[in-house]
Amino acid sequence: MVQNPLRLFFILCFFSIPSGASYTPLTTYQKFRAITNYGDLAMYAKIVTKLGRKQCLNITAVGGSVSHGHFNHSMLPKAVLWHQRVGQMLNEAFPCGPNGHQVTAVARGSTVTRYWMDYFAGRQEVLLFGSDLVMIETAVNQLLERDVARREEEAFLSMVLLQSRRLDMATNNNRQLDDLSEAQLGTQRKFSGTAAMFVVPSSRCYTGFWSGVPFERTGDAMYAQLPVAQHHGAAIVSVLDALGPFPTRVSQEYFNATWFAGWPWGDKIHPDANGHRVVAELIVNYIQTIYQHANQFRDYPLPMEYVPRDPIFIDVRSRDMYLDLQPISVTSYDFNSRKVNNTATATDNRNNNNCKAWAFYADVPNKPGFISTTTNSYCQLYLPPKDAQRLTLGEAHVELLKSYMHMGTVAITIFRGVAGRDGTSCARGDLPNSVLGSHTVDCLWSEPVSLAKIEVFNFQLPQPRDDRTCLILDFTIRATNRKNNKVKVLGFSLF
Repeated sequence: MVQNPLRLFFILCFFSIPSGASYTPLTTYQKFRAITNYGDLAMYAKIVTKLGRKQCLNITAVGGSVSHGHFNHSMLPKAVLWHQRVGQMLNEAFPCGPNGHQVTAVARGSTVTRYWMDYFAGRQEVLLFGSDLVMIETAVNQLLERDVARREEEAFLSMVLLQSRRLDMATNNNRQLDDLSEAQLGTQRKFSGTAAMFVVPSSRCYTGFWSGVPFERTGDAMYAQLPVAQHHGAAIVSVLDALGPFPTRVSQEYFNATWFAGWPWGDKIHPDANGHRVVAELIVNYIQTIYQHANQFRDYPLPMEYVPRDPIFIDVRSRDMYLDLQPISVTSYDFNSRKVNNTATATDNRNNNNCKAWAFYADVPNKPGFISTTTNSYCQLYLPPKDAQRLTLGEAHVELLKSYMHMGTVAITIFRGVAGRDGTSCARGDLPNSVLGSHTVDCLWSEPVSLAKIEVFNFQLPQPRDDRTCLILDFTIRATNRKNNKVKVLGFSLF
């Protein structure tokens, strides 16, 4: 006999959520509404040619928690995720070799576009080697930063579409970018040969439903990405434009049933397996559309070379920094091996206890970081002389968690030091002008979401930069009047 029927009802409802409702096929109207920008077909000419020759595509998907498979505080099976479904659907629509079309995903929850800029910087030609298409899913986590979304998307898109000049620098005796003239580098960037498209899922149905008025929706950052895509000729496929708008209760219920299967008890952020199927259908429809168009007009072939465009939302120098330079990047996984091993000095009496009340662990499942919850706690990390010598700009990018509760304030300071012969010590001592740069970050904000944010600040390049000059990065939690003061550092990059 059931003692609490109401409790049993809610338990049954909760465990029935992940399976989702039966899938309702998309209409032709919905599929074509989703294409908010068709892009420059010259960018996709190689894709069309390979499909026509029954050759297999190599595709890379870059995205956040939706691409990673988060749903209802667990992980969906890899096979049902949108990028894997794209591969499955392409194999059905365009059969190719024995291995089929290959889709590789690079995904991480709670990340913004600048994270991917730093992640790919200095090695994008290696990570994207052989890719015919990169599908960028970043619009969900750009909801809170639309003012910078266009600049970051343009920078990351440039890293996909354009060739790096590192090869040019190597052939000029490894001189730095500042030392090479435009005549030596060439004024026109070359196309990398890899096409790109923006994939725009939706998020957070509790922020309000889109009524249909352009620019006034809060479910994605498609309108922030649209001008970037239009200027550079990248396609956009948007879920909200396919399923919406939602001016009536019936249309809103359809959206919840199609996209947010966990509503109203479960996940209000991520789609279930049916939502991933929606995304995949929209992407494959776009590829089929451009293929059919090119095939019908085969007597008027597409131009075989996409012509890159100059940036309009960022300056050329900022673009080139990400395209050409190779930063020093360290993730929190490696912080323990970077701890400074020093003895006390007259100005720094920490005496080997260089990381007080900081530890590397996962406060949330599958999301580890270097964390402290104690005010006045500090940690010093060490960069050896060989790293200091590689720096060319003096720009620091520090990735921290920002959230709406329990967070504190951290001061980040970069010091110049003298390296010890043991390879792990870096003594600041009494060096004059040892502070190269500093920045204070309040990790608490009012938005009801937790995101990894990149804080950027400038610092002076150490002088001299010789075999004894090292760097110290100091993280110190400032005292506040708050009850909780957690700081979670995820990594940093120095240019």
